[in-house]
Amino acid sequence: QGRIINKLINMKLTFFFVGLLAVASHAMMSHKKGPWMGHSVDLSRWDSETSHDAVSGVTTATYRSLPLNMLPGQVIFTDPGTTSVPFPPGKYAITSFLAEIVDQYNNSVPLTEVYLHHWVIYNGKGNAGVCPPQVGIDYVFGIGSESRRTLTAYPDPYALIVDGDEYWTANIHVINTRYVPDVKQCIECHCPGENGGGFMCCPDGSFCPTTTYPDNSAKAYFLRYTMTYVPLSPRIIPLSIYVLDVSGCQIEYNISQCVQKPCISSMEWSTQLPTTLDVVYIQGHIHIGGANFTTSYTDSTGQTEQLCLTVPEYGTGGKTPGNETGYIIKFNTCTFDPPRTIQAGGTIAIDATYFSDPYRDGVMGLSYVAVVDQERAKQLKKMY
Repeated sequence: QGRIINKLINMKLTFFFVGLLAVASHAMMSHKKGPWMGHSVDLSRWDSETSHDAVSGVTTATYRSLPLNMLPGQVIFTDPGTTSVPFPPGKYAITSFLAEIVDQYNNSVPLTEVYLHHWVIYNGKGNAGVCPPQVGIDYVFGIGSESRRTLTAYPDPYALIVDGDEYWTANIHVINTRYVPDVKQCIECHCPGENGGGFMCCPDGSFCPTTTYPDNSAKAYFLRYTMTYVPLSPRIIPLSIYVLDVSGCQIEYNISQCVQKPCISSMEWSTQLPTTLDVVYIQGHIHIGGANFTTSYTDSTGQTEQLCLTVPEYGTGGKTPGNETGYIIKFNTCTFDPPRTIQAGGTIAIDATYFSDPYRDGVMGLSYVAVVDQERAKQLKKMY
């Protein structure tokens, strides 16, 4: 069983439970009322483009969503139950995935204009755990504002297997910050009149407070994602995906303003895995204000090894897409070739460290871990 260890340094952490799929059950608590059921996106109408390299056997497929029409301050939070997303048909092996927000001309949109809080892709089958599916982090791909410059890519010959029976859907959370005077509160989904924030305070159709803006300020944006994949073959080794949450499957938590230096907050969570796994790839995710994120392994003898230290890169280029000042624009990832084996009975732990001056609302600490589960891999290999 997992345990949550709170390490408070001159501050207090305020927790609340918010599930991705529970948003629609909350009363509207945002700044201006609007429809609070999530957007739906029609699978059949997404634009697509495909190319194939005959030498390497790699196919590259790019998809662009229907327009996400947004006014200044507007929030879109798509309903993952009804937001279908296209994937290539048939059986194949996905080797990489990348996504970002673009305009009608396919130009990258700066985070200073539209903040990509997160996007996650579900396959209808879930991942390997360890959180219950109803929490909403049973996705197989997904990250946040760092997405444009943080490629999810597995080392050859490892891949995520698609057997053709998946039902692909997405939860896309974007926030338009044009004419918004308090961008921090807006993108942290601050709850008006309350301490803290989170998804329930910026649901679909809500608005952050804005200054006066022209009547013709509506603009169209698009989610564009690109994947690479190869045909199934005996050389491909199937991966399983674990998404680990430092808040113990609560997804988000709040960090109060520190009252005395050093203004640092650290939270740790750990779990004992019941089976031996071969770790191939790790990708951490934290929000603005994050200092670092670690994923570690302690074996049955008590020896601890840091598997991956994730350090965010903050932008310095003003409003330049991919280098927006003050925003997290990239995370390093960790690849293991050969894989790092973690034995059954050992413990995997994650730790998220944030600066707590100023306060931070609705922060996250997630570790996306791609592993080989030998028993499951044998079952998947039977299909090819």
